[in-house]
Amino acid sequence: MIKIPGKIPITIFPAFWFFSALIGLVLGQGNFFQMFLWIGIIFISVLFHEFGQALTSIIFGQSPRIKLVAMGGLTYHEGGQLPFWKQFFITLNGPIFGFLVVLGASFLMKFGYGLSLLQNIRMVNFI
Repeated sequence: MIKIPGKIPITIFPAFWFFSALIGLVLGQGNFFQMFLWIGIIFISVLFHEFGQALTSIIFGQSPRIKLVAMGGLTYHEGGQLPFWKQFFITLNGPIFGFLVVLGASFLMKFGYGLSLLQNIRMVNFI
């Protein structure tokens, strides 16, 4: 288990890495290099989603913590009961942050950044 202290403490369980590797192995069609690429993509995607919720809970005066578990992540917030509309915005900002990651990646791809990396990955075959 990896624990990262800070304003938003993060705990990463071994099962997260195992299932990310399993998904990456399937999506990478058995290519180990692509598997590690997918592990990174899954890690960044899940972490940004959880950060969206954690940062929103900080805005509402809560103390969040993030756990990355087998099939994704969980964001807990402590600091008192919140009204429904605040809980709704905390939940909503997870997918919104994920959408911002997609927009950022699309922007970079539109201008050619990362395209050569993706082309090289398709040509590399370790298996």
